[in-house]
Amino acid sequence: MNPYGSGLHLDRALFDESLRDSVRDGCCKTNSDCVPSRMIRERFISVEKQDGTWSVHTEHLDTHTLNCYRSKWVVDATGRKAVLVRKLGAKVLKKDSLLAFYSLFVSSEDDNDHRTLIEATESGWWYTSQLAHNRRIVVYHTDDNDASAKLARKPDGFLDLLHNHTVHISQIILEHNYDLPPEAKFPHCTAAGSSVLDPICDETEHWCAVGDAAMSFDPLSSQGIITALNAGCFIGEELAKRITLESDATGSDGICSIPDYFEAVGQKYETQKKYYYRYARFDTEFWAKRRL
Repeated sequence: MNPYGSGLHLDRALFDESLRDSVRDGCCKTNSDCVPSRMIRERFISVEKQDGTWSVHTEHLDTHTLNCYRSKWVVDATGRKAVLVRKLGAKVLKKDSLLAFYSLFVSSEDDNDHRTLIEATESGWWYTSQLAHNRRIVVYHTDDNDASAKLARKPDGFLDLLHNHTVHISQIILEHNYDLPPEAKFPHCTAAGSSVLDPICDETEHWCAVGDAAMSFDPLSSQGIITALNAGCFIGEELAKRITLESDATGSDGICSIPDYFEAVGQKYETQKKYYYRYARFDTEFWAKRRL
C-alpha cells in the first residue's frame, strides 16, 4: 500500500525512448530566431571556457569525428560519475557505501505475481520486480565492506544468499522455476549509495549539474527518476531565465536559487530515508547506522 496510490512497472528502455522522442519533437519546434536544437550520440572528451563561453569537445560514436559545441551554460547530466563538472573542480561527496548486485532471471512459465517486492535481511535488503517476456530482476543491496558483498559477486554466492537469506523472494524464484540465463557469467554490480555534488552549481562560472550527477539516492527511497525529472524541468526553466535576463540586461526578479532547491530536496530525502530504514527488525551494523 502507498499513500500516493498504485505504482507502475516501468519498461525503462521504452520510457527513455519516449523521452527522447519528446525531446526530438521539441527540437523540431525550436523558435526560428534561435540556433536549432538537436540530439546527438557523442562521447564527452573535454570542456574549457574561453572569453566567457564554454566549449564542449566530443567524439561522434559512429563516425568518430571530433566536434565542438559552444554555450553560455553547461549542464552535467552524466549520472553518478559527474564526468563534466568533476573536471571543473566539483567533488562527489559519498554519504555511504551501498552497492547493488543484480541479476536477471528467466522462466518458461507464466508468473502472475506483479508486485514490487522488497525484503529485509540481516546484511541488507532485496528487491524483485517482474519484467516483460517472463523475466524477473532480483537485486541485493549491501555495504561494500560487508562479507556478503564478496559472495554476491559470483553466481553461486548470489544464489546462496538469495535462497538462504530471503523467504518471499526465494519462494517466487523457486515456484516459477526461474533460473539465471546461460550467458550470465556473474551478477552485475553498481554503486547505489547516497551522494551529493559539492558544489552543485556555480552561478559565476555558469555551470550546474542535474540528476544523479547532482544528487543520488538510496534506491529504497524510490526517488531517483521522479526527482531527476523534476530537477531537470527546474534547471531548464532557471537557466532560460538567466540567459534571457543576461541578454536583456534586466533585473533578477523571478530567479530562484539552484543550490537552495537541491538543499530542500536533500533534506526531504534524508527524512524519508530514515523513516524507511527505521522499521527493519534487525539490529546489525547495516541497519543500525542507517537509523542514526
